[in-house]
Amino acid sequence: MKSIALFLLFVAFSLLVRSQTWNSSCTPTGNMVSTYKTDAYKLAIGRLKQINSPWKDSIDVPQLYQDSIAKALYAIENMAWTPLKDTIMNMFGFRNFDTATSYSFELDSSHIHSVGFSGNSFSSIFVKKIRVQPLGGSALAAQWSAGNYYNTSNTALNTILSRYNIAVNNGILSFKRALNASALAAKIAAMPDIYFAETVPIIGDGNYIQATYENDGIHLEYRNGCGDCPSGCTYSTHWLFKVFYNSCNVQYLGRSPIVDGETAFQRVCSRGTVMAITSIDIHASIKNNLPVVDWKITADENTQKFIIERSTDGKNFMAAASIAADKNSSLSHYSWIDQHPFSNINYYRVKSIGLTGKIIYSSIVKVKMDINSPSMVVYPNPAKDYIYLQCNKFLTGKVIIEIADASGKIALQRTVYINSNIISIATNKLPPGTYIVSVINNTDVFRQLVVLVK
Repeated sequence: MKSIALFLLFVAFSLLVRSQTWNSSCTPTGNMVSTYKTDAYKLAIGRLKQINSPWKDSIDVPQLYQDSIAKALYAIENMAWTPLKDTIMNMFGFRNFDTATSYSFELDSSHIHSVGFSGNSFSSIFVKKIRVQPLGGSALAAQWSAGNYYNTSNTALNTILSRYNIAVNNGILSFKRALNASALAAKIAAMPDIYFAETVPIIGDGNYIQATYENDGIHLEYRNGCGDCPSGCTYSTHWLFKVFYNSCNVQYLGRSPIVDGETAFQRVCSRGTVMAITSIDIHASIKNNLPVVDWKITADENTQKFIIERSTDGKNFMAAASIAADKNSSLSHYSWIDQHPFSNINYYRVKSIGLTGKIIYSSIVKVKMDINSPSMVVYPNPAKDYIYLQCNKFLTGKVIIEIADASGKIALQRTVYINSNIISIATNKLPPGTYIVSVINNTDVFRQLVVLVK
């Protein structure tokens, strides 16, 4: 049943999320080999069982199977930095999650509780220990009871313990490196004077990585779960990737559930730091006499687009531009030039919109234009039946006055000759809302927001 659910989950991902591809490499750097060797071994055993390979019953896994999956794991870490990658690293602890802190879990780079195959006897067991009990009353039982583990009457067992440098402590056989524990247990269980030999299970399956092989690459599903995981986990998140054999580039296929944000319980329950969906660091300045808005984002893969909003009072904002989030690179810096700023002071903020419609706002920044430039002030604001335009001494002569609604549609237009510095305009026939008032002369356009109420 879980296999069907995973397939449906993959289909849902493919339909809901536009794929993204990052350049990467399968060449390990730093301590990647030691970091991922146990994970790769465990996933390689899962692969052998998945395809029912004759090697599935071998204590040692062929290096070829280990290398192929290890390269895919290296490619995930070799991706350019993204908040998505940072989240994966934190959730699965490849760099800063001590798995031994909260779980009786073997160290030495084993970051996953299982290989994700439900119903498989290997799905949630250690790969460095098994439990063995000699047959009561046997010569082996007496020798083990006396502390003699390595020079017993069971020569086949002696050979196994010596060959793999296995330590014995209270019936627990521990290996210094990962082995196919289920195959080893089966081999020992068939020996004389052995009552039972069994794998040691891991309680809970909160984290796993599952690999599915295709002709052109390997699909990796990273799953983080928490909250009563022995019963299936109260909450879980899945990320899907594909690593291509020929290039080692990584294609991100999406995650489930696609949500913007998590509850406090989910954040506590998730054994790692989940990146905030979107935080926006915004800055505004004047360059070449025009306002420039720059912002830097820290976001996960759910950002859809940004709306730059503008205001004359820092309270009533209107959309000035829309910029799509770049989904095909690790771009996190954006910039926008206001070609038609309001006179005097301009306030700006950036609105981030997620794939699910979640909205996050930046803080508000402002820039002040040259006080000697032609300018006007619209008042009162908010207004009702009339607005007044107070123009400075530089704005004189024939001008066009336009009042446009939020969609940009011209709601009122007049041509006047300014021979005084105050102009009144009746607005009683306009519906309530936010408008842009523009004064246009031969060389310039001066704009200001105004809110009409009834």
